[in-house]
Amino acid sequence: MDRHIKNGMLSMGVWILFLVVLFGSYMTFTDSPFSDLLDEETGGFISGAFFLAWALIWFAIGKHYSRDYELKKQAFIEK
Repeated sequence: MDRHIKNGMLSMGVWILFLVVLFGSYMTFTDSPFSDLLDEETGGFISGAFFLAWALIWFAIGKHYSRDYELKKQAFIEK
């Protein structure tokens, strides 16, 4: 697997872990069920799509910055 894809997966994993800790602690402290986080109108489709979209955005951010770092590193070495 490409290093840039691994870094994208890493940034996406960190984002998902952050959300799990954030919403998990919120639900623990407020004693609210998981269903409170899902939208009622669409049965959780919009909430799931929003979660997936942000996960893919963080994958793209991690992949982009990995490539950008590699290019800058090679330019610095050549200089």
